[in-house]
Amino acid sequence: MKVCALTLFAAFPAFASESHEEGGHTEEGTKDGDHAEEGTKDGGHTEAAEHAEAHAEAHEAHEEGHHGPRFLFGIKGAAYGAFAGEEASLNPALGVFVAGVLIPGHLELELDAKRVFAHEHASYPLALIAKKTFHVSRLAEPFVGFGPLIAFVPSEHGLHIFPGAEVVGGSYLWTGKRFGISLEATYGFLLEEEEVAHEVGGVLGLVIGI
Repeated sequence: MKVCALTLFAAFPAFASESHEEGGHTEEGTKDGDHAEEGTKDGGHTEAAEHAEAHAEAHEAHEEGHHGPRFLFGIKGAAYGAFAGEEASLNPALGVFVAGVLIPGHLELELDAKRVFAHEHASYPLALIAKKTFHVSRLAEPFVGFGPLIAFVPSEHGLHIFPGAEVVGGSYLWTGKRFGISLEATYGFLLEEEEVAHEVGGVLGLVIGI
């Protein structure tokens, strides 16, 4: 009996040591699980923060487009290459325009009046252009447009009126919420008395929004 008791007493420290080591491994596993759970939470918080930031930027862009200027005013300077039959000329022009924003960031209706300084005589084109705008950023707002064009041409024999149409493409470049510049490329044609006159131009304008 004494031998058995001694044997059990001798084996108990080894068993206790093994149990302690297993308990230590279990505690370490629990700590690793806690760290993994914390990493998952951090990843979740990061993803949520990025989603919230993207949503805020989209909402801000929408609000800017919705509460932007309702009317645009400005002046334009242009140079037009005119072609009619075998004749060709390069003519400067100066004009004014006003535009109503029908659907912010999508649609505008612009009335454009200018004087073209031709070599023989001046002409006064008047155009009504529907513009499809694209609100891509705070700084740039590209557009394309099309509409009817009518030109008033005074001469020694009276006032001539020629109908036509104009196509435009370009972009607003905003320096602030209310001020910017307009860059355009245009093509137009006029049905004159004996032939069709074509005009290709480049336009630079100053824009004020209210």
